[in-house]
Amino acid sequence: MEQKTKKYLVFLIFGIILFSGCLNSKIGNPVSYTQEEVSFCDQKLEGKVECYSDLGIAKQDSSICSKLTKDKEKWICYGNVAKATQDDSIYSKCDKIKEKEDKNLCYAIIATQRGDISICETLEEEDGKPCFYYVCSRIIGNLESPWDVPAINDVMEHAEDEAYQLFKGDCYHKSSLKKEDESLCAKIEDEFEKAYCYTDIAIAKEDLSICDKIDTQADNQGERDNCYRNMGIIKQDASICEKINDPWQRDNCYYGCYLASALLKYNASICGKIENDVGKDGCYSTVAISKQDASICGKIKDEAGKQKCMDYVEESSRAIGLT
Repeated sequence: MEQKTKKYLVFLIFGIILFSGCLNSKIGNPVSYTQEEVSFCDQKLEGKVECYSDLGIAKQDSSICSKLTKDKEKWICYGNVAKATQDDSIYSKCDKIKEKEDKNLCYAIIATQRGDISICETLEEEDGKPCFYYVCSRIIGNLESPWDVPAINDVMEHAEDEAYQLFKGDCYHKSSLKKEDESLCAKIEDEFEKAYCYTDIAIAKEDLSICDKIDTQADNQGERDNCYRNMGIIKQDASICEKINDPWQRDNCYYGCYLASALLKYNASICGKIENDVGKDGCYSTVAISKQDASICGKIKDEAGKQKCMDYVEESSRAIGLT
C-alpha cells in the first residue's frame, strides 16, 4: 500500500510541476504554428511535453497530445490543455491511456488542478479513492500539504472507515458551497453533515425549498428548524417561522424577523407570537421606542420593564420635540 501510494504521489507531484511550468512557457505567435513547428516539438529530447502542451493550448486542440508516444506524457499534456482551456471533452482522452493506474492518475491530476470532485466520480470506487483524496485536500484546504505522504497512507489504508467518509462528506459540503449546488449534498453519507450542507446552501441561495430536503426521519428535525429559522430572518418573513417545531427556535425566528423587518414596518403584532416572555417584552419595547409609541409599552408583562419603556419613550419624544 505504501509503495503504491508513493507512486501516486511521485506522479502527481510530477504532473503538478509540469502543469505549473508549461503554462508559463511561450513558443511564439499562437496563430503562426506550422507543421514544421509540430515537428520541432517531436524532435526535442527535453521539454517535449511542455512544447506539445503549449502548442495544444495555443491551438485549443488537445488532439496534438496524441502525438506523444508515452502514455504518461500524453495524460500530462491532456491535463495541461484541460486546465488552460476548460475543455471538459478532454476527460475522455484519459480513457485512451492503456495502463489502468496511469489512466486513473490522468483523471486525478485534471480533477486536482480544476478542483472538480465530479471527475473522480467517473472512476470505480477503488480507483477513485486517491483522486478523491487529492481533490478534497485542495477543496477543504485543511492540510499543511495535499501531498503529505503519511496522511495519504492513513486515508488509503482505512478508506472504508468512518473517518474517510466524513472527510469525503466535508469535501462534498465545501464543493457544494463553492458551486452553490445542493445536489452535491445528497451524496454525503453522514445524515447530520448532509443536513448542515442543505442549510448552508439554502442560506447561500436564499432558497426556502432546500430546507425541505432535510430528512427529519434521520433525527434532523432540529437542523430543519434551524434552516427555516435562518430563512425566515433572511427573507424577513414571519410566516416561515410557523414551520418550526421547536419553540425556542420558533421564538428566535420571530424575534429575528422582527429585528429585520418589524422596525422598518413598525409592526408590533409579530411580538405577540413570541412565546418567551423575555423575548416578547424586548420586542414590544424596541418597537415602542422606534415608533415613539408609549401605548405599545403597555403590552410589556414585566412591570419594571414596562415603566422603563414608557420613561424612555417620553424622554426621547421630548428630546426630539414631539411632546
